[in-house]
Amino acid sequence: MELELIVDASALVGELLRRRGRRILTRPDLTLYMALPQWEEAIYELTHRVRHVAARLDLDPEELLASARALAEAVIEVVSEEVYAPFEEEARRRLEDPDDVPTAALALALGLGIWTKDQDFFGSGLATWRTEILLRVLEIEAEE
Repeated sequence: MELELIVDASALVGELLRRRGRRILTRPDLTLYMALPQWEEAIYELTHRVRHVAARLDLDPEELLASARALAEAVIEVVSEEVYAPFEEEARRRLEDPDDVPTAALALALGLGIWTKDQDFFGSGLATWRTEILLRVLEIEAEE
């Protein structure tokens, strides 16, 4: 089964530093798209979160960051604003958080669901995918 999704920054950052996340992200039957502002947010958040994870796992933070960023760059197709700009007004009507508008607009532009942990998308009329459901659909074990 081929699956295409928009990935929200919270879901991407949360899974880049986990074993199960790497299994999801490296699936050849999964294509992930992200709006440019969310890509920038994800890299910013990843840079800040990696130190805590590296310390907990006794890993070198710079190596962990480089590895996670390289994986993200390899598997995420970053989409420019010109693709989703015509859908931003509709996205604004559906969401309360203006920071989520590019993700919603991209979902509308491409006609795809959003992989997210952000409950702001729930009830917006956009299809949302939680990580737990994605794991089941892709038949990936949920253990850390």
